[in-house]
Formats: sequence, structure tokens, C-alpha cells
Amino acid sequence: MSKKHLILCVDDEPKVLEGLVPTLSQKYLVKTAPSGAAALEILRNMPTVSVIISDMRMPNMNGAQFLSASRSIVPNARRMLLTGHADIPTALAAVNEGGICRFLTKPCPLAEIIAAIEEGIADALAKPARRAAILEAAYALTCSETDIAQRIVEGESAKLIAASRGVAVGTVRAQIKTIMAKFGVNRQVELVVRLSQL
Repeated sequence: MSKKHLILCVDDEPKVLEGLVPTLSQKYLVKTAPSGAAALEILRNMPTVSVIISDMRMPNMNGAQFLSASRSIVPNARRMLLTGHADIPTALAAVNEGGICRFLTKPCPLAEIIAAIEEGIADALAKPARRAAILEAAYALTCSETDIAQRIVEGESAKLIAASRGVAVGTVRAQIKTIMAKFGVNRQVELVVRLSQL
């Protein structure tokens, strides 16, 4: 029998946690916490967590802050952010502070959460090969695309990039779509996560 991975779900909304536990418990060991502080205590006592799924907007300690603090306790755990507000500033904070590997947007179907968990576990096992694929995609970028990608990671909008380059916003958005295609992602937030793994 294969080892059951330990999953930690963190959300200040009890109904979200109650909705996750029955289904996830069929395949994984599941622990829940209503806050970042409570979750950190669980991690100190159970440092074998494979995947952490955290809400972004929680009182006292947001998801990015919690995930950042969790890195020193469980550096190899895969971190995922569950948010209803997947904007670029949120993405940057979560990537830079929390080291997340995946964004999940509320409301998120359980099948998508399970797929993300499976991907996170597989990613942990195949990290060297994944990094090589990301590097290959980065090497395939043109000089212009590399500049745009770097500026996206720094939090610049398409409008700001277009103004500084003296081109139309539509041109920059088209280049961003090309960059996303090269990295195999569909959303700009996912691109920021992928690029942060370089």
C-alpha cells in the first residue's frame, strides 16, 4: 500500500474546511487549521506535510505571510494559495513571500483541488525535470519577450510596459500571450509563478 500524503488546509471560514475534509480524507491524511498561527503550530508538531493549501485573506496573518513562515518549518512542502482575488500584486506577494507553486481561485471545484495536490506531490518528486522544462521555455524567449517577462515578475502592468516601450497595449498583451503559451500556462498569475521558479 502506498504512503498517504499529509495535506494541511488553512482557512478562517469553517465551511470551506468542512467542504474539503470528507473528500480529501478518502485519499490523504488531512489536517485543518482556522488561522496561520494555528497552522504553524500543526507544522511544528507534524513536519511531514506534503502539501499546504491556504486561503489568502485571513485575519492577523494572510496566506502569503503564513506560507512564508511555513517555509522554515517544512521547506519541501508544496504550497498552494486559495483565493478569490488572483491579481498580480497578490501573486507577487504569494510567490515572493510564500514560495507558492499553484494558485487556486475560489470557488474551486474539489476535482481541481485534488488535481493540484497530485501535481504538487508529483512536482516535488520530479522537481529537477520540471526546472529543466522551465529553463528550456525561458531560453526559447526572444529578447523582447524576456524583457516583458522580467517586468511582469516585477509587477508592471501591460499598460506600463507598453508606454515605456512606445508600443500599443494590445501588442504587449499579444506578446504576454505568446510567453504564456511557451510556458504552457493560461493565466498571467500562473506565468508569474512559473517564472519565479527560475
